[in-house]
Amino acid sequence: MGEIKLWKIESDNAIKINKEPLDLAHRLEKWLIEDITILSPNLAVIGTQVVSPYGKTIDILAINSSGELVIIEFKRDKPNHEVIAHVLDSATWIKELCYEELTNILNRYGKSG
Repeated sequence: MGEIKLWKIESDNAIKINKEPLDLAHRLEKWLIEDITILSPNLAVIGTQVVSPYGKTIDILAINSSGELVIIEFKRDKPNHEVIAHVLDSATWIKELCYEELTNILNRYGKSG
């Protein structure tokens, strides 16, 4: 399969858009924090860089329209087993959170927090 090219139209002219590497994952994380609907229209961000009582950090903690908590991690340069262990540790912690604890996370790690 050949290279995929992107073009933009300006005043009836097609202009090729140059590709740029995504600098690590922090640009994508920033975009998702600003507009989580890029990932899914059914998500709302509860907090970013949420630190668990065990010292682990969740990049983005969100909630879906069914009230289920969603962990979003950016671990491109980490070994798969480390990423899986991190997400399992985080999931074990967040599955036990009560409404008051989620409110505290929102207040501390949310956009306005």
